[in-house]
Amino acid sequence: MVTATEKATLKAKLENYEGKVNHMYLDSKGYVTVGVGHLIKDLASAQKINFKKTNGLSATEDEIKSDFESVKKQFKNRVSSYYKRFFSLKLLNTEMIL
Repeated sequence: MVTATEKATLKAKLENYEGKVNHMYLDSKGYVTVGVGHLIKDLASAQKINFKKTNGLSATEDEIKSDFESVKKQFKNRVSSYYKRFFSLKLLNTEMIL
């Protein structure tokens, strides 16, 4: 069993390696990702995540679909900030996914 200290150390190392991104982006293999390297395997999975609009309200399924599809058709292997022009939704820091 993993201790709380070990879990915290692992989380810190993972954040350092993966980065902490509050929006959808493509990873080096072209998979839609968010948070700390959290793979979003498909649209249905994306729609289960509590993305927020710029006004702080929760995004609708259609809004999540729009962002997911927009990001998914972009080039892979770019820095995460490259994808900022292709989305409008974000995660709050308190809801960041590992």
